[in-house]
Amino acid sequence: MNKTDRILSFGDYSSILVAALPFVLVAVVEAAKIPVATALMYAKHFWWRVLFFIGLVLLSTITFETMLNGFERNFSSLNISIDEKKKLILLTYSKLITITESMFKPQTTLIKQH
Repeated sequence: MNKTDRILSFGDYSSILVAALPFVLVAVVEAAKIPVATALMYAKHFWWRVLFFIGLVLLSTITFETMLNGFERNFSSLNISIDEKKKLILLTYSKLITITESMFKPQTTLIKQH
């Protein structure tokens, strides 16, 4: 049975949802930047411009941090499945080496002397 042939469980759906949420958040934050940038352009008072600029910097920081964490989580999830398969391959290889060594090892039998 292939991994893609099985029915997805609640855990699978929750993992997919948690992996997608950072990117949904980035989309919302990116949409929030548009009115803040517009307000920055049309602000007449210097201090309002400073305030909107700080807001844009904070929104950009949120975007960067969220994207970084989202990619790191997906990378870690991918590495977990790769590590599981790697451990299985190493275990199988170890068993193969043990069997091969036992096949070609000279077997000595003790002859009982009467």
